[in-house]
Amino acid sequence: MSLAVGQVQQAMNALLPYPNYSESLGLLESVDVTDLLGQTPAGVVTIFLPNNQAYTNTPATVINRIFSEDLVNEVALYHVVESFWDYNTLLSSRPSTLTTVSDDDQNLQLHLSYNNQLPADQGPPRILVVAGEGSIPAYLVQPNLYVVPGEIAIHGIDHLLIPPAIN
Repeated sequence: MSLAVGQVQQAMNALLPYPNYSESLGLLESVDVTDLLGQTPAGVVTIFLPNNQAYTNTPATVINRIFSEDLVNEVALYHVVESFWDYNTLLSSRPSTLTTVSDDDQNLQLHLSYNNQLPADQGPPRILVVAGEGSIPAYLVQPNLYVVPGEIAIHGIDHLLIPPAIN
């Protein structure tokens, strides 16, 4: 078992008290996390975890396709990056793309943009994650939902990230 698998299982347990993420946690429990993250031997991951509203925000036709065509693992992997990106590191480094974990070596990219136009009293800069051309972007709505420094960062997002081949 890779270190990443242990970290994700520990994180899932720590996130159980967050009812706003119950849909994603339930979905993760239904897939084989060991199989999903078997290709991350370094054990360092960042996960963009959709909140419950993300499933409502995603068109029903897309949700139905994910389940009817057994694409759950592919979509789950598209939310995982094999590197550590906590909120402060994202803001200070400002990467424009992150490469997702993929079981078919597609090296799918997530594109990030940063909104610094918010007034100071409305909180810190917002980070927008765009899955691919034509996809619905997701905002980080709860950065650093769970963090083990240098090993795992989980950020809450408000939309599912759909790989371009599925969208």
